[in-house]
Amino acid sequence: MFKPENTGKASKPGNKERASKLQFAEKNANSRNTSKDVKSEFRERSPKNEFAERTPKPAFRGRVTGAVNIGRGSKPAPTSEVKKIPTFEVREITELLPFIMDKLQGISRNSAKSYCSLSFIRVDDRIEKRPNTLLKPGQIVTIDKNSRKNAFKHPMLDIVYEDAFVIVVNKKEGLLSVSATESDREVTAHKLLQEYVKKKDKRNRVFVVHRLDRETSGLMMFVKTAEIQQAFRNNWKQVVYERSYVAVVEGRIKKEYDTIHSWIKENKDFLNYSSLSQGDGQEAITHYKVIKRGATRTLIDVHLETGRKNQIRVHMHDIEHSIVGDQKYGIPGSDPIGRLCLHAKVLSFYHPKTNELKHFETPVPKSFLSLIK
Repeated sequence: MFKPENTGKASKPGNKERASKLQFAEKNANSRNTSKDVKSEFRERSPKNEFAERTPKPAFRGRVTGAVNIGRGSKPAPTSEVKKIPTFEVREITELLPFIMDKLQGISRNSAKSYCSLSFIRVDDRIEKRPNTLLKPGQIVTIDKNSRKNAFKHPMLDIVYEDAFVIVVNKKEGLLSVSATESDREVTAHKLLQEYVKKKDKRNRVFVVHRLDRETSGLMMFVKTAEIQQAFRNNWKQVVYERSYVAVVEGRIKKEYDTIHSWIKENKDFLNYSSLSQGDGQEAITHYKVIKRGATRTLIDVHLETGRKNQIRVHMHDIEHSIVGDQKYGIPGSDPIGRLCLHAKVLSFYHPKTNELKHFETPVPKSFLSLIK
């Protein structure tokens, strides 16, 4: 993960010496029209120090523990029931397929593969379908033939991790995270997961702790009790260790890395825009680093220090490198692969019960790489 150690005074829009140059937002409160003079203000910013790995946060200790409970309908299964499910601890590094064949004596190679494809196999509470998955000592492998009965299936949403407290999903572009109103009948990630947990017990519920834009794909998290939801919201910066994205933007970005710092507001047309007047809106800080440059586009890694609505999209527009396929803040008609090229790649957080740092990562979409030539 990247993040500048110090963005310097040049990145602080509240600097009095530049106050006369930073009034563009007041003239644009009702439109997205940003002058070249204004955009040059963003281009002038450049952190003095090179990118460095962010100093790890101290282990998250007990901030939310007191507010956590499993909740009705989510109690662990009785011991007698758990014993019926074959569970094995990994003793040495090996692949999943030979491990299954070793533990289930007499099972054929094809049958072991089918166990994976049918979602019978869980590795550390996560369904694992890849037979060549590398197992490490200490991991727990569970073989549950009944897991398919309650397995979650939807073409727009995959569960990558689930336990009694949290659910981490990989959302596809085009699916709304959560409804704007309770009466809205549109399918959302929240509604799909709500229906899924209620199949196990009608009292179960799923709660939203953050969102992704409809057009954005990638990792996001939900929790299973209102207490955890509130605890996460109250301690968000302490609980969430990392949220990073990958994006394809228009043009060749010259800087290897930079920080964009502004205050985001919404105009009368419900479009967000940046103000450089300190306190004039919600503070927004975005760090980016170039991964690869193509002839006309650039693949970048983006780290959010704050999480404002449309923050990455607005900030990339501000520096004249809009995200490819962005019909709201980008170049009209530019949509080479039929989607917004923004993907939530990494999500790391401290578990609300165990305080263990959980890390999840998805690969860069292949369609993104096809645009960098």
